[in-house]
Amino acid sequence: MEEKIVESKEEVFAIMGKYYGNAYWRDAVGCYTVETCLFLVEILDRINALGYNFSNLHRLTDHEDIRFIPIVLEYIPKKKWVGSLLDAFHCRSYYKYTPELIALWKNPEYVRYRWDIGNALLACRHKKFVSEYLEIVNGEDYGKEADLVMEILCRLKAKEALPRLLELYEKYPDVWRWDLLCYGWYFKDKSILPYIEPYLESEDVEYRRMAKKAVGKLSLLE
Repeated sequence: MEEKIVESKEEVFAIMGKYYGNAYWRDAVGCYTVETCLFLVEILDRINALGYNFSNLHRLTDHEDIRFIPIVLEYIPKKKWVGSLLDAFHCRSYYKYTPELIALWKNPEYVRYRWDIGNALLACRHKKFVSEYLEIVNGEDYGKEADLVMEILCRLKAKEALPRLLELYEKYPDVWRWDLLCYGWYFKDKSILPYIEPYLESEDVEYRRMAKKAVGKLSLLE
């Protein structure tokens, strides 16, 4: 059955009055369902019980409090405001919840949220999970679309990821060109120079800039 849309200011305030002042109710009318409004009230009540006074989920990114995360993980399966909930993983100190995020990434039900999940993984990346990141990028179907898990491995300078990055670039150059040029030199391996040097003559100014930087960094290696 189709969920009912809230249709008036009065209807919004009847459900969300303690959170929605004049600056917010217009966002809800004609857009939010009754179920969405009830969902927001419920999760905000849980979060504010920790000593906060948030009126919206975006405030989760204003504070570093690991107590938020178990609540966020409890509500993600409800499939409402998933992007905003995943934004809550904005601190490196939340890395202990990486296994839960990886489980979401692998879950077919969350394929549409993989970029958001990858962004969360990137924000709280930690070297202790390199093997788990590698398992993802080495997957048979990985790499046809842009994804941030490879960027995590690049930023962590996990040399085990370099062969896979080059392989993906050869198969899907339009997808992985940016990662190769921007992060390839992080691995401190001159073997990637033949992949990067052609871009020194690229018509794209940004590609030329990144290639020049990468070649410069690699030239300093002994």
